[in-house]
Amino acid sequence: MKIIHFSDTHLGYSLYDKTNSDGKNIREQDFYNAFEFVIDQILEIKPDLVIHSGDFFHRPSPSNRALSFALEQVLKLSNNGIPFVIIAGNHSTPKTNLTTPILKIFENLPHVYPIYQQKYEVIDFGALKIHGLPHINDPLLFQSEIEKINADPNKKNILMLHTSIGKAYMEDLYGDSMFPSSAFDQLNQFDYVALGHWHNFQRIEILKNAWYSGSIERLSESEIAHKKGFCLLDTNDFIPKFIEIPTRKWFILEIKNCFEKETDQIWDLLSEFKQKQPTQDAILSIKLKDLNPFQSHDFSNLAIKKFFEEAFEIEVQRSFYQKESFFAKMESQDFNNIATLFENYIDSKEGLSNAETLKELARPYFMQLNENKENG
Repeated sequence: MKIIHFSDTHLGYSLYDKTNSDGKNIREQDFYNAFEFVIDQILEIKPDLVIHSGDFFHRPSPSNRALSFALEQVLKLSNNGIPFVIIAGNHSTPKTNLTTPILKIFENLPHVYPIYQQKYEVIDFGALKIHGLPHINDPLLFQSEIEKINADPNKKNILMLHTSIGKAYMEDLYGDSMFPSSAFDQLNQFDYVALGHWHNFQRIEILKNAWYSGSIERLSESEIAHKKGFCLLDTNDFIPKFIEIPTRKWFILEIKNCFEKETDQIWDLLSEFKQKQPTQDAILSIKLKDLNPFQSHDFSNLAIKKFFEEAFEIEVQRSFYQKESFFAKMESQDFNNIATLFENYIDSKEGLSNAETLKELARPYFMQLNENKENG
């Protein structure tokens, strides 16, 4: 059996106040374009099964545009008799029982199997069983459903999860849903674990055969270095082949220690970046580190956006240089004498035009002071 695994499509996601000729948010359309490209690839490959491991929509209550687009695309698979299994991710799971889970809209489509009721479910495809554990809001319920996970020893088994595995700090920083390491042995029963939630294609090395297919478009600059696409695998070895899809380009330039550079030098670095990268219609992240406050006027948002007018969008981040204060130096250094203390104080004063003169004039007095001290 040929199987396609993709995830984190985030339909309905939008960013930046830019619309196309149809009045649609351009960044939102990027996600629709990527999704349609994947569907067209599926129709060309004609797999026996397609699985989607969560965050199909970006919100639990997507817009009419996102809903109509999604139904149109999923119907292509349904009408071609291609089985499609979807599990709910955290973005498309309602926070309360008062809201109907959005994946319910696919429930009556032929060959489409949504798993969204915050419980472990199994779908039997003959020689292959698909096990799905969607996102579950309640941690205690999540733990109890994990205990039900069990591969069929007489069949091939795929487990679909939308969770974080392997990076415990995620839970502390973001309140993330972590899959407990105590249950890793259960995951290793499966021929393939199809993961969603992390947006970059990667294998989880601590498990036997678990993979994140990644998102189909970039949602943040942390994904710049990673290709976007989907996984193609078969039941002979369950080793996924990553297939890249076209997405909007996103580049990053970080210029450090700007306070040490002349204005022209910084513009030269921006120009060099522009010549090396295909910035046409791209998203650019420009980071100017340790600027002198007097340089900020030369590198305003307007000036940088005019310089990169061919780009789709530019995100400018600035940080300003802060020279270590005199008092911080006092805490971190051992001053041998009052002369050193005085000179460090003079050095801490920004823009003092006669600093060297003051130090030269003071030295004889400090030398005399030291001599008097040594002589008692």
